[in-house]
Formats: sequence, C-alpha cells, structure tokens
Amino acid sequence: MSFHAQCTFIALCDTLYYRTLSQ
Repeated sequence: MSFHAQCTFIALCDTLYYRTLSQ
C-alpha cells in the first residue's frame, strides 16, 4: 500500500472514530 493510501485510510478511520465519539 502506498503512503498516500495509508494517509487516506488513517484519515478515514479518524473521521469514523470522531463521529462515533460525537454521537
């Protein structure tokens, strides 16, 4: 997996995690 793909994946996980905390 490329570095950019990893960054995108991490950003997506962060977004999902943040939304989970916000609920």
